[in-house]
Amino acid sequence: MTGDNTLITSHGINRRDFMKLCAALAATMGLS
Repeated sequence: MTGDNTLITSHGINRRDFMKLCAALAATMGLS
């Protein structure tokens, strides 16, 4: 996953929100 850091910085997402997003994404992928 290259380029994620750039995406995070450009959107101003903080680390906590990013971790929540990752958890949600992982859960969604696990279910589907």
